[in-house]
Amino acid sequence: MRVAIIGAGVSGLACAIELEKNGIEPDIFEEKYMIGELFDHCAALLEVITKPVGDPLEYLKTDFGLNIKSMQMVNSIHMHGCNVNREIKRNHLGYFFIRGQSGDSVENQLYRKLNTKVKFDTAADYRDLMDDYDYVVIATGNNSVSKSVGCWQDLVDTWVYGSEVIGTFDPSALHMWMDTRYSKSGYAYLAPFDSRRATLALVIPYISGEEMDYYWEKFWEIANLPYSVVKTFKLDHVSGYVMPMIYKNLLFIGSAAGGIEPFLGFGQYFALISGTLAARAIYKGENYENSMKQYRDKNMEMLEFRKALDSLSNEEIDIIIRGLSTPFVRKLIYSSDFNIVKYGSLFVKELFSRFRVDYRR
Repeated sequence: MRVAIIGAGVSGLACAIELEKNGIEPDIFEEKYMIGELFDHCAALLEVITKPVGDPLEYLKTDFGLNIKSMQMVNSIHMHGCNVNREIKRNHLGYFFIRGQSGDSVENQLYRKLNTKVKFDTAADYRDLMDDYDYVVIATGNNSVSKSVGCWQDLVDTWVYGSEVIGTFDPSALHMWMDTRYSKSGYAYLAPFDSRRATLALVIPYISGEEMDYYWEKFWEIANLPYSVVKTFKLDHVSGYVMPMIYKNLLFIGSAAGGIEPFLGFGQYFALISGTLAARAIYKGENYENSMKQYRDKNMEMLEFRKALDSLSNEEIDIIIRGLSTPFVRKLIYSSDFNIVKYGSLFVKELFSRFRVDYRR
């Protein structure tokens, strides 16, 4: 069986590893000259987002054969609103990972598990490969192919303005800011590499890349952060829905399959799972669409959460932050099987529809 994989990012490498384990050596085409995104950054994976699977790293290891090592556990989340600051402190809230070209990045961890050689500096065209291969896996990290064949539907277009900053950090603490003056209905986050270096990023939906410059400056002006910027980057993250996920002999995985979730803009978890399940569909004949349904449904729940937050004022955001730090809510979200992603949007809509009526009275 001949299989081609276009893209050697997280999803493409996960797919290749699973194929190798089962006797298929794919041809892997990567247009860059090396593994990893062009800039290192720190990413978080929160257990509250991956519920109900429990520990996401253990789940990836036992169910998908992917043994990924994190840099550090997330043991506290600091939430900063317009007029309120709260901390949720609890062991094992999630994990921090390095993404990019660092030797410890998720991409390079996967690459070291692979025996197949990657064809670097090769911009493969799926149309040239479809006749020569039984399957062509699209792991390009964007929607260009799925959009060109008519399988892509836009959900949320989000811009990310990120930076590497120097300062003094708690390596186990994730910071998040929500203030409509600079993040609109998005947010900013700080994820530390270590005690001296961190990724600081602003994530805003429904605006242009040019507008991001204004909001980035506004964020620094209002938040008044004591950090020094080493370098910056700006990215367009488009969340979408792909149907079908198999078109002729093309299989879409990762971001090409709509893997960037519409609320926080995370995509690593979906990339690892979709790459592995696509490989199983190839060598075992499993139904890829059915295997991916629960993960696609989770992204649609994230979309409803995104819609619920889009109309909130700073006063309402502050109310949510205060509520999340109360003992009852903390226990409900972090010490039970309650799915905040699935039910949170309904709660937010109901709460503030009543709040706005009462407030107008």
